[in-house]
Amino acid sequence: MLSRLGVANVYTDADGPYPSVTWRRRPPVAPTWCWPQRALSFADRHRPELESVAPCVFVDGQDLFWWGTRTAGAAQRLGEILDALA
Repeated sequence: MLSRLGVANVYTDADGPYPSVTWRRRPPVAPTWCWPQRALSFADRHRPELESVAPCVFVDGQDLFWWGTRTAGAAQRLGEILDALA
């Protein structure tokens, strides 16, 4: 979904599906991270730790991980979030 909206995954070449992110191993660009609030339950209490690595925005996890009838609306909602970040 995010790649269709023009978002690049800066960890495409990482070893394994869950790369470790630290200040020493951060990507060479300053990305904004998208963290799902549902499904994985990231919330404002996590923001200080997440933003110690990079700016973050919370998104509806269903928009990222639930396919089918939600997809068209998810693309619109995520696109609006991305436009607001630009």
